[in-house]
Amino acid sequence: MKYILKQKKKRIWSNWNKNKNRYRRIKKDKIEKFKPYNEQEEVEKNIILKYFDIFDDVLTRQNEIGHFTSSSFILNKERTKMLIIYHKIYNSWGWTGGHSDGDSDLLCCYERSKRRNRNKTC
Repeated sequence: MKYILKQKKKRIWSNWNKNKNRYRRIKKDKIEKFKPYNEQEEVEKNIILKYFDIFDDVLTRQNEIGHFTSSSFILNKERTKMLIIYHKIYNSWGWTGGHSDGDSDLLCCYERSKRRNRNKTC
């Protein structure tokens, strides 16, 4: 299993390096189309769009200033409980999620996070 994950990560990085501008454009297009719900979302949308103009790499951890991640709320069927995960580095509890690691499809990042935490109970 580790070998398969290592190969997939290698493929993602390889694709990222070959198609860096394509990945960047896909994300920016989606954010430009986003319709803010309120004034705060409008401010955040503009900050993110400026971020795209400043940095070439917004999808990998190589950008230490900031990069995209995907977060999710995993609820039980009754929606009375939420799965939270302990984060060892920050010494705190929070919702599940993960780094995009070059993948421009943040829904795919969510799915990876969900699979990684699927054996935990809610």
